[in-house]
Amino acid sequence: FGLTGVFMRKIIVTLGVISVVSILTVSTAFSQNDSDVAATVNGQKITISEINRVVQALPQYHKLQLEMLEDMIVKTLIYQESVKAGVKVDKSEVDSGFKEYLKRLNLSDDVVKREMKRMNLTEDVMKEEIRKQLMVERFLKNRAKTMNLTVSDEEVRSFYNENPDTFNKPERVHIRHILVQSDPTDKQKMEAAKKKIYEVRDKIKRKEGTFAELAKKYSDDKSNADNGGEITRNSPLPKAFIDTAFALGKDQVSEVVRTPMGFHLIQMIEKKPAGKTQLNEIKDSLRFRLLEQKNNNAMKKYVDSLVEKSKIDIKLEKRNVK
Repeated sequence: FGLTGVFMRKIIVTLGVISVVSILTVSTAFSQNDSDVAATVNGQKITISEINRVVQALPQYHKLQLEMLEDMIVKTLIYQESVKAGVKVDKSEVDSGFKEYLKRLNLSDDVVKREMKRMNLTEDVMKEEIRKQLMVERFLKNRAKTMNLTVSDEEVRSFYNENPDTFNKPERVHIRHILVQSDPTDKQKMEAAKKKIYEVRDKIKRKEGTFAELAKKYSDDKSNADNGGEITRNSPLPKAFIDTAFALGKDQVSEVVRTPMGFHLIQMIEKKPAGKTQLNEIKDSLRFRLLEQKNNNAMKKYVDSLVEKSKIDIKLEKRNVK
């Protein structure tokens, strides 16, 4: 199989994270102790090892094995190059990386210790893996600096002109909303939520406060209630919500809209027509994107060259996987 296929679909700076992060998070997948019970059904145990036997029979399992193997081979090749280059990592950096890793796991000390014991895994082994990861990352950063790749203004302009459809913007709306959450399975709560949203609508009509003030006070959408209900980020919204929003005029407030989230009132702040993003608006981000593309292409060539000159013997059983 192609040794750079999976790796090159990943962001370069994440290289090696899999082997560290997976240490504890998939630890139960390797437990063969029948005392590790996943569940009991009327007193009958279902063990982790039984689950493993089922999972390992799936084609997806072997495909994942191959992908992980590819990543680990590439990481090993680059680690070997970092050793040759004399890359050094201080013990304090390893200790700090270990603490950060445990923090990211967001597990109690007892759980961490139990999982490490389950896998016969020591702190020294984990720190050694982190040391290797840090060496790989440092080697790649140093190599990127020596390549000194740049993207010229002309390259940015050419990409912009050659990909006009990429920069088309659809019609957009800038809105506020008030949400009263409801449970569609509970008729009583549904009616209470409906009553509340209509009361808020009446307050708006009687001008007992601005839409933003009432959103702060009554909206259940805590992600934007303090901001007057203003939706400032792109996120999936139900069709009924979107259709209503686009039908509003400037400063207009909708009637009550029901979605799976509950009941809404929507206010139009601004409607922006369809158009094309101008080059000066995205010049810097486009330059960064093209530079990242150059770095990735250069890294792929480098990894290909390492694979070409290395002796790699794949012993994992090959199967036909889709």
